[in-house]
Amino acid sequence: MLNNTIWSDEPAKEWIEAYPIGNGSIGAMIYGNPVNEVIQLNEETLWSGKVLNEDKDFHWKNKLDTARKLLYQQKYNKADKYIEKNLLGHWNQTYLPFCELHMNYRRMESVQNYKRTLDLQNATVNISYNEGTKTFKRQLFASYKDNVIVFKMDCNQKNSINFDVFVSSELNSTKRVESDKTLIINGFSPIHQDPIYDISDNPIIYDNDNNESIEFEGKVYIEQTGGQVSKIKSNSTEGLQVINADNVVIYIAMATNFISFNKNPNTLIKNPSNITDGLINEVVNKKYDDVINEHIADYRNLYDRVEFRLYTATMDELTTRERIKRIQKGLEDINLHVLLFNYGRYLMISSSRGKSQPSTLQGIWNDNNMPPWCSNYTLNINTEMNYWPVLSCNLAECHEPLLNMIQELSVTGKEVAKGFSCRGWTSNHNSDIWRQSVQVKGSANYAFWPMGGPWLTYDLWEHYEFTQDKNFLKDIAFPIMKESAEFCLDWLIKDENGYLVTSPSTSPENQFYYRFHKCKTSIASTMDISIIWQVFTNLLTAASKLGINDDFIEHVKIAKERLFPYKIGRYGQLQEWSRDFREVHISHRHLSHLIGLYPGKRIDYFKDKKIIRACEKSIKRRVRNGNGWTGWSIAWKINLYARLHDGEKAYDNINYLIKTCTYENLFGKHKLSPLPFSKKGVFQIDSNFGLTAGVMEMLLQSHLGYIELLPALPKKWSIGSITGLRARGGYSVNLWWYNNELLKAEIIPDKDRCCKLKINKNVIVTCSNKNVIVHKNDDYLTWQGIGGQKYIIRVVKD
Repeated sequence: MLNNTIWSDEPAKEWIEAYPIGNGSIGAMIYGNPVNEVIQLNEETLWSGKVLNEDKDFHWKNKLDTARKLLYQQKYNKADKYIEKNLLGHWNQTYLPFCELHMNYRRMESVQNYKRTLDLQNATVNISYNEGTKTFKRQLFASYKDNVIVFKMDCNQKNSINFDVFVSSELNSTKRVESDKTLIINGFSPIHQDPIYDISDNPIIYDNDNNESIEFEGKVYIEQTGGQVSKIKSNSTEGLQVINADNVVIYIAMATNFISFNKNPNTLIKNPSNITDGLINEVVNKKYDDVINEHIADYRNLYDRVEFRLYTATMDELTTRERIKRIQKGLEDINLHVLLFNYGRYLMISSSRGKSQPSTLQGIWNDNNMPPWCSNYTLNINTEMNYWPVLSCNLAECHEPLLNMIQELSVTGKEVAKGFSCRGWTSNHNSDIWRQSVQVKGSANYAFWPMGGPWLTYDLWEHYEFTQDKNFLKDIAFPIMKESAEFCLDWLIKDENGYLVTSPSTSPENQFYYRFHKCKTSIASTMDISIIWQVFTNLLTAASKLGINDDFIEHVKIAKERLFPYKIGRYGQLQEWSRDFREVHISHRHLSHLIGLYPGKRIDYFKDKKIIRACEKSIKRRVRNGNGWTGWSIAWKINLYARLHDGEKAYDNINYLIKTCTYENLFGKHKLSPLPFSKKGVFQIDSNFGLTAGVMEMLLQSHLGYIELLPALPKKWSIGSITGLRARGGYSVNLWWYNNELLKAEIIPDKDRCCKLKINKNVIVTCSNKNVIVHKNDDYLTWQGIGGQKYIIRVVKD
């Protein structure tokens, strides 16, 4: 229970305390109120907006030349203003809440022994309480197999379940009772919606003809034993009433007529009503036990692949809220680290699977019609961070939605590249379900950033690295990576020293001082060059794997060697810009200039000691001046410290994340933003995923062509194990340690291949109880592995 259960002894008072369930396509937040229950619902394709036909009309080449001239003349402030006036685009669209289900329970006097749990191992929310001699139980889950939300209610005494149920939505919608058992909501999303931070006189616009906007429909079907269900009306709103039932199962189906990012929604092709009818009809013909057992088996096929244990005293009797408070008081609870690691995996499986949309800033969960940052895809860190743990934690299926989005962005992104007179494709800072690639409006320090596309191609290469799927590399990854490299080659220009640089260039979302001005754009930010270096490196390695060596590949090799180099600044820090500018925000949340350390592979901890020290000083400088104020920034530091082999600082940042940026349902928090909607903090899921990635990175690294075990193990994780991890090259890895020393490891290659392990201890390697011949070279061990065979590494005491 300790490592797989979040629980509370009271219902959620607000959305951020509710428990999430999801199946990748649909999601719900469960409040668990015994008297006035609220279930807030989401469906992944319910967005504002329409197909982006107008993005084909941008032509920026002449204006780009003017901006570059201003930057070359070091007129940074003038360049900022010129770019904001001439080189930006339009806001992206918004991920919208579907509806809320309201259930008012009658004949409920005094509730006792209340308990609400989120069972990560079975992906269920369970609620129990007593009312007099009656014991009520509720169970909720989101079935991937049946694509419905399921809600079961039981009582130990017959004729005891009584409630009214209604649906509500702020969207343009109607609600009606279709039969004595079915409640329906249908409507349309706005054709356009401004973000909350830039509201115009007409921020929400509906398409009165409904030719281009998304249509949605939800069905709530009630199946009861005993009692009766009937239609009721309250304030002109139709609902259903359940009277004296013995037990009840509610099935909720949701759908829209969204087809694709580049096709108008069309009910004739994809009818939401027909879809929900089909889902309900299919699931009600099954036994409840079959529905839940199939759900658990399907889910655990993914979740059970990895198991992480730390051996210490348990705290089963404490609620999750109390455990957070203990850490806030400076006490220890290392199993809360395990719980958060597991929670990240649960949230990934629940918000990103198969053909679903990728996980947004809030995963699949949003209750706000004007959510923070449109609950969109923010490509200068947040979307990428969402997927940092997915491959190492053995969830390649959950990576597919992001890979699909990258393929779609490579289509819309061609128009952006053409607008800059470049080949290939790219994407900027924000995107949405319509795959906006063009720059958004706003300030240049975030809006002008054509490195979103190149950064996303990391995931294409990483997917191959972990899966070794050569068909994927050849047919999907390489063509998109090549077109991204084409854009990078055309985007780069020579500086006065012959280096290849980017211009205009930003370091998201920071600013620098120049001649008393706060400036946003310059030439060759460290992040830009690091991303392009990685794009070129990945492409060259992929070309070698595929046996490609043409003129284009030679051009990339030459360009890579001419990229602007790393520079070390006046404080010994890795410079964030090509010049040693002073930051406007020294403690800025973004650590963009360190992308070559993590998640990139440009910086080798064992070989690049000078740059490593500069990275350490950069982080120290950031932390000393405030440590940022977002959960995802702290999560990024966990991963950076892991790459720096500093387990103690990684550990401290896990606790700091829990103390400052974690809600009691363990959702991550983006807090203290200067924007008015987040004065008290808002939910962002990236810190949950970033923490899970960071824990994995502390225990296993494989980014430099070999496997390294326990590279950043903190002292307080003294005894533990983790099984089911994946390493680049196509390996499964299991680890056990005792007193902070490796006890045993197992490495299983998928196919016949060389195994390379970095370890500075005396070990023996066995397979099927026989010693394996290994080759030793400094701290490296290599041996020829046979696919599917388990190689056991044991440390030999001196």
